[in-house]
Order: sequence, then structure tokens, then C-alpha cells
Amino acid sequence: MSLIRCFTLYDSSKEQFYLISGDKTFLNTQLSSMKLELQPKFSEIKTQVPQLFKFKSTLGCYLCQQDTTQRFYFILLSHPDLEEKFQTKTLDRISQLIKEVPNYNQLPSDELQKQKQKAIENLIQDCENQLQRDTKIKQDSVIDNSQGGLLISNSGNMFTSNQNILQSQATFRHGFNTEKDFSIETLTKVFRCFMMYDYNRQFFFMFIRRGFPIDKTWSNERNKLEKEIMKKYLDPDDPKAKPQEPPLSFKYKGDFGVYQAKYDKAAKCYFILLSRFGVKEDFQKCLVGKIYDEIQKIKNYITLKYDSLEHKVKRNIEQLINNYEEEIIKYMDQNLVDQKLFEKKYQKLQQNAIQIQIYQEEKRSPLIEQQNQMKDALNIQQEYILDEEDIVPWMTELNEKNDKQELYQSKNNLYNNNMKKMKSL
Repeated sequence: MSLIRCFTLYDSSKEQFYLISGDKTFLNTQLSSMKLELQPKFSEIKTQVPQLFKFKSTLGCYLCQQDTTQRFYFILLSHPDLEEKFQTKTLDRISQLIKEVPNYNQLPSDELQKQKQKAIENLIQDCENQLQRDTKIKQDSVIDNSQGGLLISNSGNMFTSNQNILQSQATFRHGFNTEKDFSIETLTKVFRCFMMYDYNRQFFFMFIRRGFPIDKTWSNERNKLEKEIMKKYLDPDDPKAKPQEPPLSFKYKGDFGVYQAKYDKAAKCYFILLSRFGVKEDFQKCLVGKIYDEIQKIKNYITLKYDSLEHKVKRNIEQLINNYEEEIIKYMDQNLVDQKLFEKKYQKLQQNAIQIQIYQEEKRSPLIEQQNQMKDALNIQQEYILDEEDIVPWMTELNEKNDKQELYQSKNNLYNNNMKKMKSL
């Protein structure tokens, strides 16, 4: 991943991000997560606005600088090990490029975006190339969300406990206890999530999660949902097409369940309910309608700042969902509880950790045997917690260091070898 991961301009008057530029891979997979991390920070500093602040997360290191009008924040997200002087220099170059526009802080944000988007992208690429030459940052010493939260180190172990990492990431970034989210009570919720989507500001808010932990899989799911929502407003195949009126309701099946959405035409906002698979559509429509009516009680709700709106109604919405679930649960067939996705992804690793330790403690002298040991351990862990995309980069790294025919196996061979080793224990 690049040293410069993202730059964005935050308009505090509209609470919206513009001029988003940076690492394409990062933006495709982590943009929503980045916004989720930044929004609470800006809510915290409303009463006492600093000119400059920074903080670190699992995504990297944020450097946020306010302009003189106090309307905009210039935000740079970079590699966590990048020295502050390089971060500051890069952010200054980008901000100066924007300030070259006469009366830039009086222009509509979308107009500013039209004028400077391409220039900023080119400048970021130039800065990235310069930093790659001037710095020697070890890319294998950080938690990389694109690899599913694996901690890569130069030590003998190629991985640490993913369960511990998921725990620390979740607690640090989202303030909830991951172990609690592994519970059957949580995984069997009928209604898994509620959120709203604002077409004007183009992001989700009023997020009420009930049936799963937040991780890379959910970030990808949310990105897919956002693309589906935007399709109903703008034709993705025709950039010149005029915006169209979205449907008053729609249903969308994702990996986490079924989404039922109700549209508020006046506010240009979708109310979205995520239910587990197998829930009757009538139940879904009834609940999303109840939530819609509850929020409509607040006059001009869409003009309120998000934290203010959530403060007014979020607790009522949570209680409404809980009450309705208790009301309809007696009509549900409990065999419809679909835990397979979650159990595969989040199953506790107590038994597997013992098996991995056995492999790690085996004494094998040649380098080839050490690499085979790490590969075997990864095979076992992959069956229970890692996606295929997590293990492929590891295998690629091994291929570069050793004989490809000796160490590289196809996807099917990985599974077959794993099963054989499990049976032999």
C-alpha cells in the first residue's frame, strides 16, 4: 500500500468530504471506514476547534489542518511510520495547490473539486514517488486492513492471533467488545442493522449495528450497497446522464442478509433496514415504516447535523427495533438462523491455536522446512478465519523466496492438504 493513502477536503459547513484522492486500492476498500473514523473526531472538536490535530488508527496516521476561514479542513492519511515532517510537507504542498484558486473558500465545494481534482491526484503521485526514494519504511510492520487485519512481522512467526487483532481493532476503532459480538445472541438477531443514506452528502449515518462485528467484510458489503443506491440516482454507464428520481422503495440481497429501503423524496434520503435471510418481507417493510414515521416526527430532520439527529432519536429507534423483534420472533422459524457466514469468519481459535502451536514447535532445520511449517499453519487457520484473498499474498511471498514448484499449490490443493493434516492430529 502507498505511503500516502488518502487526501480529502472536509467542508465543515456541509459536513461533507470533497477532492478525495490517493491510493486507488485503499479508496476502493477503506473509504467508508475512513469516513467513519473522521466523523466522530469532527463532532468532538465542534466546541473547541483546533487549527491542527492528528491521530493514528489501524488505517494509518491522520494529519488535519484547518484553513484560515475555519470552513475547510485539509486532511492527509498516510502510512503510520511516515515521519511527521514528510506528512506536513506533503499536506502543505496539496493545500497550497488548492489555495492558488482565487477565493477558493467562497466557491461551492463541487466547483472547487472540478477545478483541482486532477491536479491533486498528479501531485499526490509525485509526492509518493519522492517519498519512496527518500524514506525506507518497512511495509511489513503494520496492521494492514487490506490483508484482513493480519499483523505481518519480520520475526519467526508470520502471524499473530487474528482473534486478538480483531479484538484490538474493534475496541480501538469502534468502541465495542468483539467477544460479545461472537455470541449466539448477537449473531441470531432478526434485524441486523439500520442506517440512513443521504444523497446530498453521499454517505451513511444513523448507524445501528445489532448482528455482527464491523470489519473488512462489512466495509466491502457497505461499499457494494452504496454503489447499488447510487445506481438508482445516476446511471453508472452514462457519465452525462441527468440524475433520476430514485424508487420509493427497493430490496437488495447482500452477503449479510436482505436490505429493505424506504425513500424520503423531500429529504433525498433512504431509510435502510438489514434483516437476516428468511425474514418475511412484510415484517421488514413494517419495521422500516415504523422507523420512518418515528424520524419524520422531527421537523426538517435532514437539515440537522448528524450527531444532533442521532442524539434526538437513536435511542428511540433502538428500542423500537428491539420491541418489534420481540413481537414477531414467535412467528419466526428458528431454523432460519443463518450463522454459517459468521461462524466461518469469526469462529474462536482456541482449538486451532493448539494445533498451530504444535506445527510451530516442530524442529525442522532447513529453510525449506521452516517455510513449509508456516504454510501448514496458515492452511489450518485459513479454513476457519481467513478468506482466500488473505492467504494468496502469503503464498506469493513464499514463492519469491523458494522454488515455486516446491512451495506453491493451487487453491484446491491447499484445502486437501489441510484436511489431511487435520485428520492426522
